[in-house]
Amino acid sequence: MIRLLYLLVKPAGMSDETFRAECLRHYEMSHDVPGLHKYEVRLVAEQPTDTHVPFFDIGYVDAIGECWFQDDAAYATYMASDIRKAWFEHGKTFIGQLKPFAPRPLLAKASQAERLCNPHIPYPGDSMLYCVQMEVKIPDSLPAERADAIKLLRSPRH
Repeated sequence: MIRLLYLLVKPAGMSDETFRAECLRHYEMSHDVPGLHKYEVRLVAEQPTDTHVPFFDIGYVDAIGECWFQDDAAYATYMASDIRKAWFEHGKTFIGQLKPFAPRPLLAKASQAERLCNPHIPYPGDSMLYCVQMEVKIPDSLPAERADAIKLLRSPRH
C-alpha cells in the first residue's frame, strides 16, 4: 500500500465554511479518480502545544489529507489520469499551500497487520505474523478465530 499525507493550508481570506465545503466537494470528487484506493481529509480542530517532547512550530495547518494506492501500478494509473488532473485543478481553488509526505511503515508489511486487527476487513492468513511482530493490541471486537490465531503465533513455540 502506498500512502501520501498532505498538510493543507487554506488561502488567505478564505472562510472556514468555504474551506470546509470545498474539502467536502474534493472528497466527493475523489471517488471517481482511477487508481486512488482511498482519500481522506480531516479538518484540524486545534493544534495543542503542550507536548511531552520539545515543540517545533510548522505554522498553522487547516486540514490533513491522505491518499492511499494499492501498489505502484495503481499509482501510475492515478498519475496518468485526466480525472486526477481535473481533481488537482479543483484542489488549486481552495488549497493555498500544502506540504506532502510519503510515509513508510515501521515494518515492511504494517498495512497487513492493520487489516488483520480490523474485524471489518478481509485479510490473507499470513498477515497474522505481522500483527504479532508489531505487537498490535488485539481489539475486543476481533472475531474469536482471528484473536486465537494471533495468541497462538505469540506463544513461545513460534
